[in-house]
Amino acid sequence: MNCSVWHEDATFALISIWGDSKIQDGFDGTRRNASTYATIQNRLKQLGYHFQVRQVINKCKSLRKQYHMIKEEHKKTGSGPMHWLYFNKMDAVFCKERERKKKVASPPAVATNSEVSSAVAGLGSSNFTETDAVSECSGMYLS
Repeated sequence: MNCSVWHEDATFALISIWGDSKIQDGFDGTRRNASTYATIQNRLKQLGYHFQVRQVINKCKSLRKQYHMIKEEHKKTGSGPMHWLYFNKMDAVFCKERERKKKVASPPAVATNSEVSSAVAGLGSSNFTETDAVSECSGMYLS
């Protein structure tokens, strides 16, 4: 049986699934997210909510639009707080998304040859080489 109306419990289930890190990783920043939405639809189906993939996509877009509208309203001075039943859950989803994007966008730390030489000199062992120092410092690469 297909659902035609998004009741509160189905919407909360959708938001919870949407916030899952594995689901978030499936969104690649392009419009080609059909398989991720199909995964969301299947997980909803496992919970007893039978929506079409197009309904899931439309609901996600609608929730995202409402969330961003309220977020913008909160930034305006003099505007009273807007209350929306799903705001806190949506805020948690988008906070996770922002953190995930920051991790992807942050390049690894890069050590220069002089920094590695200084680190090696500070160790005081003549048997310890620059290569050893680099392998000891995870995330540092010679430039």
